[in-house]
Amino acid sequence: VPLVASAVVPQLTFGPASLDFGIVRVNQGSSQGLQVTNGGEAGTRIGWVGIEGKDTGNFWTGSSDCFNGRWLAPGESCWIQVNFNAWQATGYEAALTVTADNAPFSAALRGTGGEAMLMPEFNPVEFGTAAIGGESTVQTIHLSNEGNIAGGYFIAMLAGGGKLSVQVLNEFTA
Repeated sequence: VPLVASAVVPQLTFGPASLDFGIVRVNQGSSQGLQVTNGGEAGTRIGWVGIEGKDTGNFWTGSSDCFNGRWLAPGESCWIQVNFNAWQATGYEAALTVTADNAPFSAALRGTGGEAMLMPEFNPVEFGTAAIGGESTVQTIHLSNEGNIAGGYFIAMLAGGGKLSVQVLNEFTA
């Protein structure tokens, strides 16, 4: 009896095609999810699911119903939660990779660490000299945010040998 058959290659698609976490405050993390769909003509079995690339330590998978051995019929989907945490105010890149019948499929992952960096206009600030028990000229210290994300609050701290001789007179104004 002659047998005739044809083979089809697995085809997984991601929705969305990639994840961009945007700017996320350093060490505060963020999560997003994506769908993995069998866009091929035949059923396929999910193999390995993981993160690959340059910044694998900053992205990881969370909750998911795309597990090793899961069968996906044509058009069927599963989903994967991807987490991102930045350690510094810089850009990060990696890829979520899912194998189907040993063929790898990947979605790009991007995110940027966000950090407010308040910098004084001049450093150090010179107060000049004053007699003991007297007052010096009031100095205004202008700060600007050199970071890539808005600061949520500001705390003034005085340090150094003469810290008891310095007083903060006004609150921060935007």
